[in-house]
Amino acid sequence: MTFSPMSTLHRWFRAGRLAPPCTTAVMATVTVAAMAAAGAGCSTTPVRAATFPANYNVVGVPMIENQTYDRKVAAELTEAVVKSIEAQTPYRVVRAGNADLVLRATVTKVELRVLSKNRVTGLPGEMAYKLTIDFDWIEQDTGKVFVQRHGFVKSAMFVPSLPSQEPEDIGRFGAVENMADDIVASLQGEW
Repeated sequence: MTFSPMSTLHRWFRAGRLAPPCTTAVMATVTVAAMAAAGAGCSTTPVRAATFPANYNVVGVPMIENQTYDRKVAAELTEAVVKSIEAQTPYRVVRAGNADLVLRATVTKVELRVLSKNRVTGLPGEMAYKLTIDFDWIEQDTGKVFVQRHGFVKSAMFVPSLPSQEPEDIGRFGAVENMADDIVASLQGEW
């Protein structure tokens, strides 16, 4: 009688097992240990909240200005910054006149860059949507600049060619989300 791995696997499968008994026990033990280790560090309070300055409670995010051809980018960036603040910080977003900190930002440049070309057609295979902004976080009471960045750049890739045929909006969305997260994260490192 010859040994056939396929016939052994077939017997295990027919018996209701997807793997040999010793392998199943080892996998179960490893899974339980991993779940226990992952749950050991759980907390009910957000860790990130402690890294933001405590002397501010509310922030204002007026509409971001736009000096580029892309009319959608400023509104989408403003909305993404508000959502990022609400999700990642202990702050509430209010009207700029009632805020402790106010964001002043301007989109200064939008650029589409070809990253790769199709060898046969010469058409762009991958492109990057590159977004450049200037922004300041300003203390409302004193007028002091809390954080200042000029020429701050983020980009995201999209694939406009076949078979994906992703529109430019996909690249803009990625760049806007990356930019919003980094604008909010800038509040952490400066105090």
